[in-house]
Amino acid sequence: MRWVSLAMAMVTAAILVVLWMKFHRIPAWYVPVEVSVEDLPRIRSESSRWADDIGDKVVRRRSFEIELHEFTVNEFLAALPDIAPDADRYLPREVLDPCIDLRDGEIHFGARLVQEAWQCIVTLAIAVQVTDDGRYLAVALRDVRGGSLSIPQSLLQRVVGPLLEDAQKALQRGRSSNVWSEAFRDVDSVGKLYEGVRVRNRFTWPNGNRRFRIESITVLDGVVKVVIDPL
Repeated sequence: MRWVSLAMAMVTAAILVVLWMKFHRIPAWYVPVEVSVEDLPRIRSESSRWADDIGDKVVRRRSFEIELHEFTVNEFLAALPDIAPDADRYLPREVLDPCIDLRDGEIHFGARLVQEAWQCIVTLAIAVQVTDDGRYLAVALRDVRGGSLSIPQSLLQRVVGPLLEDAQKALQRGRSSNVWSEAFRDVDSVGKLYEGVRVRNRFTWPNGNRRFRIESITVLDGVVKVVIDPL
């Protein structure tokens, strides 16, 4: 019996070591772009020019296609804290070095999550598509990983569930309303994120306050193509 107990302890320890290594393994695709101070004016200028170009096309009220290339998005994410003073509104301070990967029809988002006693690379796989009737964007969580270890939905619910409930209550109390707050107002569990959130396909471009809808979204390797239909 003593040998059996010792063997079980050794197997348990080995499993824990493997899980720990998987949890801290960095996915091969996770390579955040490094930008220098000299790069910032160019990135700021390019992003402003890109936004102005889309605004001009929305004003013309003709359908058009935009392409978001993986490297360009990752370069912008790397520069975001320096070119956008309110960047922490979009990414908490604990989330560092964000990076995306476009493949297999999904958007993979990764970042370094830093807590007091530990840190790891957390990645999300998200699927986005326009519903058949064109009225909604269907946004669904496909997978969440810590390192290369897929995190069970039940564990995510224990960790993230209370935060979702608090966010839901805040949205229900809030007076302002937009398509995103409307979509997430009833999301109070991780399960609903996996089932998919339906976002009303009516958006407003800030420059000129112009309305538009998304006709289609196609995620290819390294690029996402979006067809925009001004209203």
